[in-house]
Order: sequence, then C-alpha cells, then structure tokens
Amino acid sequence: MINYNFDSKEEEYFYFWIEELYTNGYISKVYPERETFLLFDKVELPWVTQLKTKVKQNSFTLIGKKSYTPDFCFEFTNKAENVFVFNSTLAVDKRKAFIDVNKSKKIYVDVKGEFGGNLSSAITFPDRQSIMWHVHETYVHKIVPFVKKKKNCLFCDTFTPKKVSDIEIYTTTRKGKWKAGGSKIKYKQRSLKEYING
Repeated sequence: MINYNFDSKEEEYFYFWIEELYTNGYISKVYPERETFLLFDKVELPWVTQLKTKVKQNSFTLIGKKSYTPDFCFEFTNKAENVFVFNSTLAVDKRKAFIDVNKSKKIYVDVKGEFGGNLSSAITFPDRQSIMWHVHETYVHKIVPFVKKKKNCLFCDTFTPKKVSDIEIYTTTRKGKWKAGGSKIKYKQRSLKEYING
C-alpha cells in the first residue's frame, strides 16, 4: 500500500495497525507517498558591499526554508466513526484515538517511540504541529503506537495488531526470565475483534 521505507520499528508497527483496519473496512485509503508541507519560506536580508569603483548588492539567508513531512496519511471510513475517530459534531461516549478536525476523514500522523522524549524530532514536533495548524489548517496526531510494559499507547488504548503480537515473542529460553514463545508485551493485549466488541 505504501511506497517508502520505515524509519523505525514503531512506524512499521503502526503500519500493521493501519493495515489491519484497512483489511477490516475501517480505513478506506492509505496515501502511498509521504506529503511534504512548506512551513515557512526562507528569509533573505539584503546587504551592500563597497568595492573600489562601485557598490555591489548582495543578500544572505537570515532564516532557512523549513518543511515538514508527516509519517502517515490515511482516511477512515464511516464505519470507524465513534470507534477510532470522532469530530466536533459526533456524540461520543468517550474521546477516541483520533480526531477528524476538518471532518474530511483524512488523518495525518507523526509516530513517536516509547523513549522519544529526548530526541530532537520529539522536541521540535510541538512547534511543527502548531505551525501545520496555523499555516495549513491541518492537525497532525502524535502517536506512540507501542510500549512493551507501560500503558498510554495506541495499542493499549485500542488493539494490538496480530502481526505485532506474532513478532514480539521470545525465541529462546532464559530460566527465571522467559520461555520460548512467551510474549514480550507485558500489558494485556486485545485483538481488533475484542476491541470492537468491547
């Protein structure tokens, strides 16, 4: 469905989440190319150089051009309303994982890892998120898809994709620690069907 490589395990796992929803009719489209947005153009400052016989006009870049590329873009179907996504006109029992701000069903996502707090992308993301809204009226969701032990991640709040459950198992035995075939995931997992059936 997509035409780019994953930059992290979290991105790959989030794609498995999208893929499972697509297969089950909750997502209608996954955009195959990453869309890049111009946040602001470069700012140049003129200056003048005095040569022996003439004056030369120059300029230098005061602030460089900045752009931003969200990790994923996809569209929910009507079936996903009040299950995975809500908007300001939907009456919901509780807040869902995604909000459709512009009521277009088009969702942009920036995927972060469990320990991404000190990475430069995690530090700069809030500014990029704000600029995206003010310049393009586009809201970008910050999603932490997966943590092995703690809660507060997308998979904890919704469901763990089957592909992730199949990958995150021990392949060897360590006495007193784990056994082959045991899950590395320590939170209680739910399948998509279990989540939907509540």
